[in-house]
Amino acid sequence: MLVLKRIGLIGLLFAGSSNAVAVEVGEPAPHFGALTIGGERTISLAEYAGKVVILDFWASWCGPCLVAMPELERLSNALEPESVVLLAVSVDSDPKRAARFMRKMGVSYDSLIDSDGKIAAQYDLPGMPTTYVINPEGLIVARHVGFKPGDEAKLASAVNDVLAK
Repeated sequence: MLVLKRIGLIGLLFAGSSNAVAVEVGEPAPHFGALTIGGERTISLAEYAGKVVILDFWASWCGPCLVAMPELERLSNALEPESVVLLAVSVDSDPKRAARFMRKMGVSYDSLIDSDGKIAAQYDLPGMPTTYVINPEGLIVARHVGFKPGDEAKLASAVNDVLAK
């Protein structure tokens, strides 16, 4: 069953739906709310209105996510929490597996669980990981698909561009 869920989610992530188009730069970020991976609380994107949001979609089975997570942790620690927040969304079907993976990776930023794929469907993700930079007005100002060393500098530059305005 887990294999079927994973295959279905991979299909959702890479094939997209015939009616949906990946959220593009300049468009409003779709709103959502979800439980944190540990189930401690619900967080909604609306809570961060007025802040720059780095929104990262990831999964424990995603190779580039292994590279991205420590870099995003460093980036998150370097940000001013009054004006910028890093929020992650795991598309894993098993919240416990996602929580173990986060502990193993040593990251401390908030991550939500999207085991049913509803948030991922709203964004019609073009690949994994996909990271968005959302301005304080709720518009997407940057989208980055995949991750390799050095990509964190591109995200930091996009954040700094928003903060400079």
